[in-house]
Amino acid sequence: MNYEPKYLPFEHFPADPNRGFDVPASYASFSPMFGPSPMNVQLYSNALLVMPPVPDMSMPFNVIALCSTCFALLIGTAMNLIIKKSSQSVSDKLKGIKRKTPLQKLKDRLAAKITSIRQKITTKRSQKQELKVKLQ
Repeated sequence: MNYEPKYLPFEHFPADPNRGFDVPASYASFSPMFGPSPMNVQLYSNALLVMPPVPDMSMPFNVIALCSTCFALLIGTAMNLIIKKSSQSVSDKLKGIKRKTPLQKLKDRLAAKITSIRQKITTKRSQKQELKVKLQ
């Protein structure tokens, strides 16, 4: 099968992007591999007009609006966190409140878990001992 694409080189594309550019038709020719038939078959494709995306004047506005919105969300969230933490720490200093750090909260939770596990173990032991006493 012979195949020859009929594409234009880049330099031959038209300069006007609003018109698009033409892709000429290509063809393929087939010749039979077996048999005495000397007939070649040629198939042609359709020509094509490719329209590239052309920016309109609203595109810069949309890009600026999207970027501004993203920056406003990021900066607003950061400022909100900073102001809340600082105002809370100032009010705690004025009131004399000492808040626990996340590490202290974690230590307290672990200590509570360990005591609950110890209580469960001691109640199970006491239940086993009571059962032994009752069985004797």
